[in-house]
Order: sequence, then structure tokens, then C-alpha cells
Amino acid sequence: MLCKDYEGIDLVFFFKDMAYYMRNKLDLLLEGGLKDFKHSFLIRDPAEVMTSLYRVYKNLDSPGYSNFNQADTGFQELYHLYQFVTEHLDLNPVVVDADDLLDNPSKVLKNYCKAVGIRYEASMTSWEPGPWTHSNPGFCLGWHTSVEKSSGFTPRVKKQDGVLQEQEFPEEVVKVIKEATPYYNKLAAKKQS
Repeated sequence: MLCKDYEGIDLVFFFKDMAYYMRNKLDLLLEGGLKDFKHSFLIRDPAEVMTSLYRVYKNLDSPGYSNFNQADTGFQELYHLYQFVTEHLDLNPVVVDADDLLDNPSKVLKNYCKAVGIRYEASMTSWEPGPWTHSNPGFCLGWHTSVEKSSGFTPRVKKQDGVLQEQEFPEEVVKVIKEATPYYNKLAAKKQS
């Protein structure tokens, strides 16, 4: 679907996936038209990711979501994917920090659009609230509640003194944050200004 020719239609496709899905499959990106895409990386502070992930796992009643799973974090895989992309596909992939996007959506999206060669439109920063759709309605149940209610990017709530309150989370969550942080920092050093 991504490589299909849509003759007469000016389309921009965004395809999002989690880097850990590409574990041991990076060579697939070298096949066919996949190697011709512009690559972007959306990163987020591991402390925010892990605490959010932990809270979701803790509050979901769905089967399979009862335990915090460090394999779902994928920071190491994201960094390895970035390395692979820069070595084989795209010397200048775009790295965007989610916090920057939330804090200044217009600026970040203007810079992003310029970097990937698409036209920026002010309407990119707002939308009508509504349900997130997926081919499997039960998929990711509970994960997108706040997104479905949103109508645009809103500035993030600042952490008090930028310090993670470690006592709020189990040791396994704090451990994963500490393991993921070096990979995040390497990618953050590459983010667009």
C-alpha cells in the first residue's frame, strides 16, 4: 500500500510503527520502494514514557495488559533503527522530540515540513475530537482515550524540578528508565531545532 502508485493524486503518507517491531527485520527496509522513503523519528523522554506506560498497564482491565513490559519500550531498538537508517537509507532523518512538539507545535511542524519537503498548513495543529479508528476495534483499548478527546496539541505539564519521583514507581520501571535514557540522549542530540 505504501509503495503503490496513486496516479493523479498528490498524497503524503505517514506510516508510524514501533521500533521494536523491526527487531531483527531491518533488512526489510532495503527492499523495493521502501528504501526511498523519508524517515522521521519521534522521541520522548524515557521518564515520561515509562511512567505513562506503567500507569496505563496498571489501570487497564484488558487481558494481556496487566504487567509492565519493558520490551514494549523499544528505546534501544529505536536507536539501532536510527543508526541503520542513517547508514543505509537516509543520511538526514528527522528527529522530533514529543515535548518540543507539544510546547511549540507550529514551529516544530513548520520545521518538520520543511525538512521532509511538504507544505505546512496551520490546520495541522488542531482537529475535531473523535474516536481513533483501527481495523481491530479492540486493539489498543484504553490507550488513546485522551487523544480521542483532544482537539489539538497542548503544552505538557511540566515535571516538578524535572525530577522523576522514583518512590512512586516500582524498581523495574525506574531501572528501565535508567537503561533507556542513554539511547534517548543520543537521539535527542540529533533532533531538529
